[in-house]
Amino acid sequence: MKYSILLILFCLNLSFGQEKKTKPSLILKPEFSFYAIVPNNFGDNYLAKANNPRIGIGANYNFIQVQHFKLGMGYDYISYSITDISKDGNIVSIRYNSVYGLLWYEIKLSNLIYSLI
Repeated sequence: MKYSILLILFCLNLSFGQEKKTKPSLILKPEFSFYAIVPNNFGDNYLAKANNPRIGIGANYNFIQVQHFKLGMGYDYISYSITDISKDGNIVSIRYNSVYGLLWYEIKLSNLIYSLI
């Protein structure tokens, strides 16, 4: 009798040991980044020949993560000062604005580097 109770308890313990806890695939973990942009225009075009770029700013916002893929949006702003009036005409100021969507895959390089060492 005593051994049969121990056997039943042991089997119950094994049956609960087979459960796996899974992580949710959709994570709502917002991330925000703010950065500076140093533009370098080159070639035979209006921005490269008649303007001098100033340091711009940008921001990214990540709002959804599905496993290692992240989805977000961003905004960039760059202001230019005019250097050659003969090519500009009567333009007073030049600004570059962009709004864009982001989809990126996250790879942790620290794990890769430690595995190579």
